[in-house]
Formats: sequence, C-alpha cells, structure tokens
Amino acid sequence: MGKRLEINYRGRIGNLICYKRDGKYLLRLRPEKVNQTDATRASAQIFGKASRICGSMRKSFAPIIPDVKARKLMLSLNKAIYTWLLKTTASGNQPFHQVTTLNHISFNSEVEFSNKIKCRFETNWQTPGELKLYIPAIRPSEELKMPPDTKSALLELMLFSCSLNAVPVVQIDKRTIFLDGSLDLIPSQEVLFNAGEEPGSIKIIAGALKYNNPDYDWNAVQPALKWKPAGIIEAVYIP
Repeated sequence: MGKRLEINYRGRIGNLICYKRDGKYLLRLRPEKVNQTDATRASAQIFGKASRICGSMRKSFAPIIPDVKARKLMLSLNKAIYTWLLKTTASGNQPFHQVTTLNHISFNSEVEFSNKIKCRFETNWQTPGELKLYIPAIRPSEELKMPPDTKSALLELMLFSCSLNAVPVVQIDKRTIFLDGSLDLIPSQEVLFNAGEEPGSIKIIAGALKYNNPDYDWNAVQPALKWKPAGIIEAVYIP
C-alpha cells in the first residue's frame, strides 16, 4: 500500500482506490473481478444449502449435543452434508437412500455413542411420515457402560427432519427411554416417531445417554466429556 503525500483525496482513479485511514491518505489497487463458472456458482449454492441444514441440525439437536458451538463438530457436519449434496446433485436423481456421510457421526469428539450403548438399532422408514425404531434387548453388564455408582440412565432419542427447499421446513420429534442397569436384561422395545411428510427431506435419528447420577449431570461443566456420549444413529433422504 502507498501513501499519498500531496493530495488529500478519497475515491477511485482508474484501477487505484484512494482512501483515508487513521488520518492518513492511502492507495491500493482495485481488486480484480473474478468471473464465476456455472460449476463454481453451483458449488457455492450447494455449500450454502449444506451450511443452512447444518445450522438447523445443531440448533435442533442442542439438547443432546455436549458442546453445540464446537468448531470440530460444525466442520464435520458441514463437510458430511456438502459431500452428500454434491454427489446427489451430480447423480441427477434423489431416490430413497441412506446418507452414509452422516451415519454414525459422533456429537462428542471424546467418545463414540456406540461405545457406551453397544446394541444395534434397527429402523423402518417404510410408512410415509413415520419412523419405527427397534431397540433390541440390552444386557447392562456387557452392553451398557455407565459411570461408577450409577444404576440407570436415560436414552434420549431425537428425530430431525429437514426439507431441502430454499427455506427449509424443520420438524423435531423426541422420546426418552429409561434404562434400568440393575436388570439382567432390559427388554427390547419399538419406538414410534412422527417423521413428517414434507417431500424431499433429510431425516436424522440421533441419541444421547444421560446418566441418573448427580455427579454426572449432563448440563454441568463436569463430568468429563467421556460421560456425555451422543451421536447420529442413522440418516436417510426421502423424496
């Protein structure tokens, strides 16, 4: 940047821009105009859509995200959604399918959700506007990891549905399941969710374990993040 010592002027002269900062008159070159290609514009639009969906996700899932402002999580979700949108747009069609880039993403970088509750959830999306989530029988001594002196936990489940429109239509449904760790075997159960019927929507079922122990209160700064397991169980796109 150059200083103008003789003429006090603010404005543009050709490709030069004259401006004042901190009482000094300065010069800089006018930035060159960059011509975007159709591909660049399309990519920018997809990135913007991914950012909007990610923002809606983090806001909706805030009750089961240990740190909703975590930059690592934000970047991870943005990348996963953008990658999926890019491939889906390129393919020219959007049939019902799993969004594999989002499946099993952890909301907590310190621990995997599946490490604390070791069961295989099964989903059924066949009925329009409905999700049936099947939770198999759980053997607490082997498949449910809890902090010391903790006898039970709450499995908080949330279903997020978001249309891919310019103005997304967002819907949330949630359920809370009591897990009694004193049992030899927690019975299997089927949980029904309202998945919404907005066409062209991405739907994400996620969960978190919240322990019934005041020393491990989810909303407190402590305990350590390793006792705040949460993450995505499955994500699908339904046209």
